[in-house]
Amino acid sequence: MRNMEKTGLVSCQLSFYPLGTPDTNKSVKEVVKIIEKSGLESEVNDMSTIIKGNIQETTELLDNIQQIMDKNGISYTLVAIISNVCGCKR
Repeated sequence: MRNMEKTGLVSCQLSFYPLGTPDTNKSVKEVVKIIEKSGLESEVNDMSTIIKGNIQETTELLDNIQQIMDKNGISYTLVAIISNVCGCKR
């Protein structure tokens, strides 16, 4: 099995935009909580959040956000840029 500390590492810049809701901050805060609960290294900024971890955990997190937002009836746009070199320690 591959060592995930050396392979599969990515950084992901994530921006979440709730649509058609008067309280966008509520949805954004909920997504930040989902990210924090994931256990992945993250840095929340004004315009986006940076997540670092292995690719499997990162895509699972994106899937989890999608499932929870759909379950809560939130319409959104989610922009995710994934890199295997930006900020990844090899």
